[in-house]
Amino acid sequence: MVVRPRFRAAVACLALGLMSWLAGCASPGQPQPPSLHLPGPVTNLVAERVGNEVRLTWDMPAISTQGDALRGPVTATLCRESGAATTAPAAATPASKSQRARGRKGSAATPAASAPACSAVQQFVVTPGPGHAVDPLSQALLAGPPTLLTYRVDLRNDRQRSAGPSAPAFSAAGPAPAGAGPLTLVPHREGILVRWTPRPSDAGMELRRTLVNASAEASATKVRGALPMGNSAARSTPREVSLQAVTAGAGGTTGTDAGGMLDRTARNGEMYSYIAQRVSTLTLAGRRLEVRGVASPAASITFRDTFPPQPPTGLVSIPGGGFGAGASIDLSWDAGPEADLLGYYVYRGIDGAAFERVTSAPVSVPAFRDLHVVAGHRYTYRVTALDQRRNESAAGASVEETLRN
Repeated sequence: MVVRPRFRAAVACLALGLMSWLAGCASPGQPQPPSLHLPGPVTNLVAERVGNEVRLTWDMPAISTQGDALRGPVTATLCRESGAATTAPAAATPASKSQRARGRKGSAATPAASAPACSAVQQFVVTPGPGHAVDPLSQALLAGPPTLLTYRVDLRNDRQRSAGPSAPAFSAAGPAPAGAGPLTLVPHREGILVRWTPRPSDAGMELRRTLVNASAEASATKVRGALPMGNSAARSTPREVSLQAVTAGAGGTTGTDAGGMLDRTARNGEMYSYIAQRVSTLTLAGRRLEVRGVASPAASITFRDTFPPQPPTGLVSIPGGGFGAGASIDLSWDAGPEADLLGYYVYRGIDGAAFERVTSAPVSVPAFRDLHVVAGHRYTYRVTALDQRRNESAAGASVEETLRN
């Protein structure tokens, strides 16, 4: 049989095509469809009840469940359940190889079996980084006894596919404590008196203080390295302080609000800003929760200690001298209670004349011996107290002593 040239060419082309097809079948793996780019779940979800709203914060994922960068817009759905707590879903983990294979065929990742259906209250587009939302509670949720609120955040890609909702965060429905209202700051001899509008309540008042600027006086004292008697300036003032909450009632009972508290830790020359907020605690479904009232506007003050110490008390005198010793009068009195006390001044009047100071510098102990006295004269003494800012007290009660020949 004679094979025509045209037929031989056709057979050769067919053989080459078959070899190319066989070579392609020998290559490893199969063609891979594109990933679904499912955003991972949000982390660190926190719910805080303040007044008539719940404030939520969280951290957004930076990558998808397949480990690649997120693409396109990501939509967050805020879910809320009211009532008994549901079982918390397990934290989502990167998809397994078989899950990824199913995803490439078009099926979305399945949320944890224990996660309830999302009851959406808000939906919005989010970006990588810290996330936040505010859930204003309806009047129905603000009235009546407290109930548990459970929040989750569900992220979806541009194809509305999700890897499942986040772990839950909890808050409480029901009435919130009354707002603190504006504060009044009053300088006091023992510190700063912080006042607010008192209201009967079972909530405590939390007072937060921020140091706006440090005291130059305290800094100078620390540089010198030497502290006068009773000085506490060597201790640095912390930037943020949460002062002891003032508890109104106990055990859920309604108590009497004092309407203020004294900050005894304030230091001269330092500027402070105060914010007050009523806080109640409750337990729902075994979870201890806080419900906060609306915080007061910030109020600021620079503390200037212009208040003198208390006048010294208990002044007594004892005549001395004789038996070869020169005449003298010994004085003693009770020590002052102030922590910033520098010392005392002693004043003397002779035979009814005006008082004159007989100590050129403050004496650091509550005692003094007057050696400049003469028999036959009547001496009257009084003592004042002096603090580190040279604020001088009024004089305490006087004593008289007459030296006999």
